Amino acid sequence: MWPFKRKSINQRVQRRHVLDVKLRSDVARARYTQRAATLFLSLFGTLLALFVFWRSGEWVLDQVLFRNSDYQVRKIEIQTDGVLVPDQIRRWAGVATGQNLLALDLSRIKNELESKPAIRSATLERALPSTLRLRIVEREPLAEVRVPRTLANGSVTLTIYHLDEEGCVLPALDPRQRAAPAAPSAVEFPIIEGIEFGEIVPGRRITTPAVRAALDLIIAYAESPMVGLDDLRRIDLVSPNILQVSSVFGAEVTFSTHDLPQQLRRWREVFDYGQQTQRHLAWVDLAVANNVPARWLEANALPLVPPRLTPRTIHPRRKHV
Repeated sequence: MWPFKRKSINQRVQRRHVLDVKLRSDVARARYTQRAATLFLSLFGTLLALFVFWRSGEWVLDQVLFRNSDYQVRKIEIQTDGVLVPDQIRRWAGVATGQNLLALDLSRIKNELESKPAIRSATLERALPSTLRLRIVEREPLAEVRVPRTLANGSVTLTIYHLDEEGCVLPALDPRQRAAPAAPSAVEFPIIEGIEFGEIVPGRRITTPAVRAALDLIIAYAESPMVGLDDLRRIDLVSPNILQVSSVFGAEVTFSTHDLPQQLRRWREVFDYGQQTQRHLAWVDLAVANNVPARWLEANALPLVPPRLTPRTIHPRRKHV
C-alpha cells in the first residue's frame, strides 16, 4: 500500500461540467449567427431599396425629361465670328433636330468642336424647351507657311498652311466650308520661312521662340506707324534672336526679337528720311540701337512714294472661353 492514496474523482460531475461548456458555446454561436444574418439582411435590404429608388428615379427622369417630346431640339442657333458656314459647324457638333435637348452631352460636343483646327473656342447653351445655342470663336490666320511635298511623278509642290496668333497650324479650308471666298494668301498674309518642317503639324501649336517672335512682329506691325506705307512679305527666322524681313516694296529689314514696337518706330523714321532725301530704302538693320546702318537706292530705281496699302486687320487677342 502506498502511503498516499489518490483521491477518486466523480466522473458524473466531470461530465456535467463538460456538457455545460458545450451548451454555452452552442448558444453563443447561435446568437452570433443570428446577429450576422440580421446584419446581412439589413444591408441587403438597404442596398435593394437604394437600387429600386435609383432605378425608379432614372425611369421617372427618362420618361419625364429625356424622352419628353417637349424637349426635342427644334432649333440650333449658331453664331461665329469667322468664315465658317453654320452647316459645317453643325456637322462637326454632331447635333440634329429631334434629339433630346437635355440628353445632349455639352462637354463632349464642346471638346469635339474645339478639336477642329479652325475653331479656337466653343460655348454651348440650352435654351429650354427646344433651342441649342452655339457660339464659335474661330482661329484667325495671321501668317503663312509653305511645306514642299514630293508627288508620285517626282515633281515638288507646296502645301500652304496658316498660323494664328498662338502659333496653331491651320490647314486650308475647303471652299464649301467657307461663307466667303478666301483672299489671295500672297497679299493677305506674310510668309514665315525657316521653320523645321517636322514642326508643321495641322492642329498643333508651334511654340519655338523664333516663331513666337515672328508672330509678335506681325501683330506689332498692324499697330505701327508703318501701316499703309509698306507691308511684311517674308519673315526669315535667321536665328533665335534675329528676324530678317522682306517688305512688299523690296526693303530688307533686320529686326531683333526684343522691343519690336521701338524698332518699328525707327523704321518709320528711316522711311521718312528716305522720302525727304528722295531715296528708297534697300536695307536697314534695326537691331542696332544707335547709328542704324542703312543702304539706299537712287530715286530713279523705284517709286519715291509707294501707293498706300490696305491695312491688314488683326483683331485684338481674345481669351479662350
